[in-house]
Amino acid sequence: MKPVFKIQIFILNDYLIYSQYGIIYTHRMGNSSTKENLITAAVEIFALKGYRDATVLEICKKAEANVAAINYHFSSKEKLFKIALKQAFKLAEATHPIRGTLTLEAPPQDRLRAFMEAVIKRIFDPGPSGLFDRILSHEGTREHTPPGMLISEIQKLQGDFIESIVTDLIGSPTTLLNRQARINIIALCIFPNIAKPARAILFPIHPTPDEIQSFIDGQVAFALAGLAALSNIEKTRS
Repeated sequence: MKPVFKIQIFILNDYLIYSQYGIIYTHRMGNSSTKENLITAAVEIFALKGYRDATVLEICKKAEANVAAINYHFSSKEKLFKIALKQAFKLAEATHPIRGTLTLEAPPQDRLRAFMEAVIKRIFDPGPSGLFDRILSHEGTREHTPPGMLISEIQKLQGDFIESIVTDLIGSPTTLLNRQARINIIALCIFPNIAKPARAILFPIHPTPDEIQSFIDGQVAFALAGLAALSNIEKTRS
């Protein structure tokens, strides 16, 4: 029978003290930079591998932190993911804000263009501003992310904004047509990150800024035409 090695853990003031294989380790838990490093590392690892395949060990190794720090600062991988998602969204908004420079009083067509332009530019952004949508590209095709948490967070970060736009254009947010419209708008924006073979046909190499803008113009025109058609359907039903 193989020997069983127990890990003993104690918390003293701001220090986590634990022993393994007879060796004593200490970790200063009150160090805010450790927490920040873990969040930064988590954003990058989740964007690279997604929630399912990212491991706490990988995140801690990148952050140069002990695994115990995850439990202390976040209590779980799920809570760390939630915070990392918000941080990635802040990075995206800094360069590609979904509202652009518009106010909430701007015409819904202009707000739709601002939203779609921001999301599409994030899709093609290889830098930090693209991390948020790279995370979503993993979670949109997998079932291992806690679904209630993901949907709730996305709704708060950008779902309410697109819901208000579609509601202004075609009517009540509770209708099936409204929900269908929102899903289709998102699909028009993010499919290059999910349907990689289709992206390769459209863009064999990374597109130029002019090519990206042309793609945006086409997707926005398609979305507006579809919304106009749905609005007519909604009117005939009411």
